[in-house]
Formats: sequence, C-alpha cells, structure tokens
Amino acid sequence: MKIWLSLGGLALTGSLLFHQIPGSILIGIIVVTAIVWGMEGGAPTTLVTLPSFDLSVATSLDFSNVFSVPMVSAVLVRPSFPPSFPPFLLFPFIFIPF
Repeated sequence: MKIWLSLGGLALTGSLLFHQIPGSILIGIIVVTAIVWGMEGGAPTTLVTLPSFDLSVATSLDFSNVFSVPMVSAVLVRPSFPPSFPPFLLFPFIFIPF
C-alpha cells in the first residue's frame, strides 16, 4: 500500500510541477504526509528521539580477518574502469559483506 501511496505522491508532485504551481514539491509532501498520518492513526507524538546504543553489538564485532590475504589484496588491487566511470558509484559497495 505504501508503494502505491509513494507512486501517487510522485505523480501528484510531477503533475503540480508540470502545471508550474508554486510550492508544488512542498504541497506534494504535505498531502502524502497527511494521508500517511490518516492511515496510521495520527501525527507522531514526539519530534526527536535519541537512539538506543546496544553495546553487545559493538563488542561482538569480529576484526580477525581484517589483515588476511584476501582482504588486503582486495584493498590493494586497483580495478580497471573506463576513464569516464564516476568513482563515487563504488562507495555503496564498501558496505556489502562479501
């Protein structure tokens, strides 16, 4: 349901932009937000909440293979990309566990 709502909001915003209505992006955001609040039972009760830090996750990280041969070779090997390839596209792949 949320996918259809987001696509509807995108269509609404696109339509408002096409017709050059001032504030169309803001109008689209406000309309979709009001619909979501209506579907989920109202506006949020708090504006900001602090994250909970679970120290068991931080103490269970395993760094034993950081300096292994496959990991070091993956860092040192320079892949060959065409000169027009934008390097910022490689940034998300840093976070994929291989």
